[in-house]
Amino acid sequence: MRAYDPVAMNVAKHIMPFVEMASDPYTLVKDADAVIVITPWNEFMQLDMARIKAAMRQPVMIDGRNLYDPAEMREVGFTYRGIGRGYNGITHE
Repeated sequence: MRAYDPVAMNVAKHIMPFVEMASDPYTLVKDADAVIVITPWNEFMQLDMARIKAAMRQPVMIDGRNLYDPAEMREVGFTYRGIGRGYNGITHE
């Protein structure tokens, strides 16, 4: 298990010594089967999603903060699930 947080890693590494802390988001996703986003840092909204997808073994994204547009994520090639958006990632109105 790996994690990356641009703000909390120094504290987290002492609380969760069993988790490998990655140096950046792109290192984090290398050969990953899935990524879970749980912090809304602006850095995460600026990622190159094609690069993220290319680095992953399987492009699965669980978005706990609904940072990304479901249609755009599917267009890039992700299996995308936004928490609270329904199973297919589409908002129910």
